[in-house]
Amino acid sequence: MSLNALERQTFKAGTPIIKQGDAAHAAFVVDSGKVEIWVERRGAKQVLTEVTTGGIFGEMALIDAKPRSANATAVADTVCIVVPEKLFKEKVETLDPLIKALLRVLVRNVRAADARAG
Repeated sequence: MSLNALERQTFKAGTPIIKQGDAAHAAFVVDSGKVEIWVERRGAKQVLTEVTTGGIFGEMALIDAKPRSANATAVADTVCIVVPEKLFKEKVETLDPLIKALLRVLVRNVRAADARAG
């Protein structure tokens, strides 16, 4: 299935897309616009990164089946392609076992780094 066949969702600037701690049911590919990935640390908003056209976010929680590690908010009017959990997992399962293991290690390392920074 190509990305063009998937559902698109539109988010106005300032709209939350993902909330830290929630269960994951999809990943998102930015078709247009900009999304800020951030966490709240010591009562202050800390921006981790911005995702723009062609970038993906929300994938980590689908790879390791853990709650969302950060918030995602549209900072401009944004259109995202929604990649449902089932399709995402089907695609990951077709990967070479070494690549799947590498993805899991990378996600674990990112989560560990986030925990140390918090």
